[in-house]
Amino acid sequence: MERYSPTDDFLARLIDYSWPGNVRELRNVLERVMVLSKDGILSSDLLPVEIFNPTKADVESEVEERPEHAPSREELIGFLRQADYNVSKVARILHYNRRTVHRWMKKYGIAERQ
Repeated sequence: MERYSPTDDFLARLIDYSWPGNVRELRNVLERVMVLSKDGILSSDLLPVEIFNPTKADVESEVEERPEHAPSREELIGFLRQADYNVSKVARILHYNRRTVHRWMKKYGIAERQ
């Protein structure tokens, strides 16, 4: 089991956020940052934008596409493997809709199963 070390700012952001999606949202965010962490350090720059702007997180609508936050090909493959290629689960982890994840897969040439 890999060990992770959260920064103080990371922990403060988690504590300050209201978690409108409850424990499921917290779990998805933690799964995401663990996949994105290259060195086991969990820092606030790995957190989704909703954590920094809680008013947007409370809105129950689809998250608009933010290309500047799109995962790299390798990161997307990591998320897909972690979720056993369940695109809906990857979309929840990344806070995007399934169509966006499918677009990324097509863009990167990633098949439904590898």
